[in-house]
Amino acid sequence: TGINQLPKNIVVNYRGVLEHSLLDDKLKNYHVIYLPSTGENFGHSIIEGMNNSCVPVISDKTPWQNLEEKNIGFDIDLNQPEKYSKILDQLSEMNEYSFNILTKNTHDYVQSIINNKKLKEEYHQLFNLKN
Repeated sequence: TGINQLPKNIVVNYRGVLEHSLLDDKLKNYHVIYLPSTGENFGHSIIEGMNNSCVPVISDKTPWQNLEEKNIGFDIDLNQPEKYSKILDQLSEMNEYSFNILTKNTHDYVQSIINNKKLKEEYHQLFNLKN
């Protein structure tokens, strides 16, 4: 479904392409990264969102699994569209304290991945980069 085909009660504001250098500043103004993708081999945009404390509400078709159990977000089956709405409602009703814990957990989790020395070494080896 394209933006122009959505029901009238759903409003989408397309903002165009964002330069990567402006991404972190932009993401810091948002609370959620919403990506009901049909597949991601890694999901760099998910990591970038999480690194800026955006709670991921994503499909279960990415490598990022069991997020709710870790209290860092939500990976939802695409065959359950009603669950996406339920989660967004749940997030909007959270008090500030609970939401702040969730965003801190999200940020801390992605930092543990980004700062994982072994993972960095494997990534460098994969792309033949020098440390």
